Formats: sequence, structure tokens, C-alpha cells
Amino acid sequence: MKITNVIKLILKSSALLLTLLVSVIIIRTITFPDKQPQFEKCKVSDSDFIPLTNERLERFRTAIRIPSICTAVDNCNYTAILQMHDLIKESFPLIHSSKFIQRLVFVNYSLLYIVEGTDQTLLPYLLVSHLDVVPAKSEDWEVDPFAATIKDGVIYGRGTLDVKNTLFGMLEALEFRLARGDRPTRTVYMAFGHDEEVTGVRGAVAIGDYFSSQGITFDYISDEGLVVTNGVVPGMQTPVGLIGIAEKGMAVLEFSVTVTPGHASMPAKETSIGILAKAMVALEQNAHENFFGRGPEKYTFEHLATRMTLPYRIIMANLWLFGPLISRQLASKPNTNSIIRTTTALTMFNAGVKWNVISSTATAIVSHRVHPLQSIDDVLEVDKKIIQDDRVKVKILSRFDPSPISPIDSDGYRILHQTIDQIFEVPVVPSLFIASSDSKHFVKFSKCIYRFSPSLLTSAEIKGIHGVNERIKIKNYEQTINFFYHLMINSEKLSKTKSVFEKDPKEL
Repeated sequence: MKITNVIKLILKSSALLLTLLVSVIIIRTITFPDKQPQFEKCKVSDSDFIPLTNERLERFRTAIRIPSICTAVDNCNYTAILQMHDLIKESFPLIHSSKFIQRLVFVNYSLLYIVEGTDQTLLPYLLVSHLDVVPAKSEDWEVDPFAATIKDGVIYGRGTLDVKNTLFGMLEALEFRLARGDRPTRTVYMAFGHDEEVTGVRGAVAIGDYFSSQGITFDYISDEGLVVTNGVVPGMQTPVGLIGIAEKGMAVLEFSVTVTPGHASMPAKETSIGILAKAMVALEQNAHENFFGRGPEKYTFEHLATRMTLPYRIIMANLWLFGPLISRQLASKPNTNSIIRTTTALTMFNAGVKWNVISSTATAIVSHRVHPLQSIDDVLEVDKKIIQDDRVKVKILSRFDPSPISPIDSDGYRILHQTIDQIFEVPVVPSLFIASSDSKHFVKFSKCIYRFSPSLLTSAEIKGIHGVNERIKIKNYEQTINFFYHLMINSEKLSKTKSVFEKDPKEL
């Protein structure tokens, strides 16, 4: 009898706890705050709407036809990059004749435009793009990658998305303002490196040195980065604008083992190849720490929660409960696993000189993309703990530290959020940029660095970036021009829409 009563008590208590848990989940889902302020939209009927005329379209297509390719540091098509200089000068005469715009050239090929505003009390901001592109094999494409072919309302070509669209979008927007006699009130810098695709160690670094020498800092910096995705985010029936508030770092490491060489007929218990292979297997099988819930991705899901369909809305509004489930799901796929941790990729392995000789050395190259919550020194320590073999030596071949995480309650983030909503009419969320941009060379000039490219893309179209059949819709290029126009205008109206963001930073 007593046992029966105990069982009944346990069942009643369990039912009560379950009811309470379900109630908390439902209440939190219903009351979860909406983090998507609304702004006045950009309309074609607006007096300051910038239409994509044939002249503007042809200027962009001409830029795409210039093969300004960089394949390695100090190995760029410099003739083509200088052709880009000439095209920019020819295309935008008002910019190049203005008395309040200064054009500077660094290391012969990188450009910096300084547009002096009328109000020197306002901190300037920096817009970043670049002149170079990656190579493209014409035999892999449906069309010539440097012909700027138009098919079904789409422009094909290397650089249409990465990033001659932002380069010419910025310049078209500024030229439009000048044609209207509209001098900016706030100083804006525009930095166009010539070697971003090969890490920007010549162009962006030289521009950064100039900023240092002049003591220049910025209210915010906007560089290429994440996009407006369409059909990519599960649980979303609309496109989503993603702003990169941090950028992963990179560490290229060489692991090596050296032993006494010998004849294959008398092998030692372990060879250099075997020792190193075992170490590399250990690195592949032991992932670095999962940072889900502590990095930018937490903001991504929470800021989308109220716009998601069921059951995603329930899950994202209750990450305190479902976080481990989401974490495991993200870790199960390469494209989402890269958002939550430092990744490890074994990219090269070299050993052996002859089939019957025991090699004295073996080397392997590992590429780490480093999460913002880790340092490169942290990564090295983790690798050593995983390998646990002092015979395996490591050397850093190349490194770029991950960026700091930029705030999401700043004027710069607000301005970008507002502008994306005005142009694309989509929810906007912070996220992590897992690739690399020139902004990594500018981290000491602003605490607010954001990475966003105003491109509306499906997952198939995203694959065109650095891939085959890179392309942009003609309408999207028109949106790009208007995006940068409104970004400039919004950057000069700091007080008019600020109230929608005047909340506790923890809520944003």
C-alpha cells in the first residue's frame, strides 16, 4: 500500500512538473520579445530612388570584363587593376573633380577615397570593398566568366558578387548624391584594396598604416560579408539579412616528425609517416570546443525567434532548454559546425623519397579557422593536448587572429539594420562571418566592424562566390546601389530613428 502511494505521489509530482515546464515554454514563446524594429521602406516612387539606367548597368558590366585577378601575394594582374583605376575615373567624373573628395593611392594599386563632410564633430565611418577577384576557369562555366553576359535578367561574371557589385554600388551612390548637389554632412572613407583575395597584406595593410599615421578612428566600419539569404534558414518563410559581427581567424600550421632514416627491410617500430599520421587522425577525430550559446550564433537564433514557424519558434525562444539539442544539430553538418567552433582541416601531407627507404621526415599542413572566443595560442595548446606526442613539432606558417565581437547596440549596427530593412524588407540578425575580409586589418580603428554584402541569394547562388557561374540579378544590383545610398543617408541621421534601439544591450 505504501509503495502504491509513493508511486502515485511520484506520478502526480512528475505531471505537475511537466505541466509547469510546458507552461513556461508556452509563456516564454508567446511573450518572447520581437527584436525586429520596422523602418520606412525604400520605394521606386521616392524622389531619391536610384534607377539602374543602361549607363549604370554598362559601367558595372565593363568592370566585370576586366580580369583583375590575384592568385597569390605579389602575383596579381596589375595591368587589369590599373584598368579598374581608369574605369573608375572615367565612370565617376563628379567624384574625381570634387574639391572635398581626396583620392589616395597606396602601393601603386590600392585606393582610398576621403569624402569630407560638412560636420567635423561627427566621427567618420569607413566603407570597404576591393578591386581584385579570384581566378575562373572558363571551361567550367556556362558562359565566359569575364564577358558580363546577361541571361534571363541575371548578370554572369567573376566579381558580380565578390565584390565589384559593392565597389561600383558605393561609387554610383556617391556620384548620385553629388549630381543632386548633396554634400555629405558626415565624413566617409572608402577603402578599395587590390589584393583582398590573397589576404590583403599589401593593400589593406598599407591603408591601415595610413590610418595609424594620421590617428584616424571610425564610428563604424562596413565591409563585405554575409548576405540576405533566401530559403537557407530553416523555419523561415522569408529571406533573412545576416550581419557578420565577428570574423573567424585563421592559423595555417605545419606539423612535422623527424626520425633516423633507414632501409625498408629493417624498419623501426614507428616511422615518421606513422607517427604523424596518428597525430593527424587524432586532430580530425577530436574537435575543438563547441561554443554554442556563447558566440554570435546565439543572437542569430534569438533575433529570429518571433519570425519563425512552429516548432522552430518554440525551440528558439527557449534555448535555455533546447540549447543542447540545437548544439548537437549544428555540430552534425559541416556548414553549421563551422559557426560554433574552431574547425580543423588537414589539407596537405608530404613524406617519402623512395618505395624502399624509410623517410626521415614527414610533414602535414593543417588549416584552422579560429572561433572568436579562442585565440591562436589557445588553438595550439588544444592541438598539443590532443596529439600528446612531443615528437610531433608544430610551426605557424600563417596566422590571422579572429576579430573581436562587435556590439549589436551601436549606431553602426543600427544603421546597417535600418538600411537592410529599408531595401530588402526582411528580418535582420547578427551572425558570425566564417570567411575572411580586409576588415581584419582595420580592427584597431573601430570597435564596431560589420560584415555585410547587400546581395539576396539562394544557397545555389551563394555557391557561385569563388565557384562557377557567379551571378547577380539585375534587380539586386539596383538594390545594391540604393543600399549604399541609404547607408550614407542613414549614417548622417543618427538621432531620428535611434529610439527603437534604446533598450538594454542585453535585450538586443
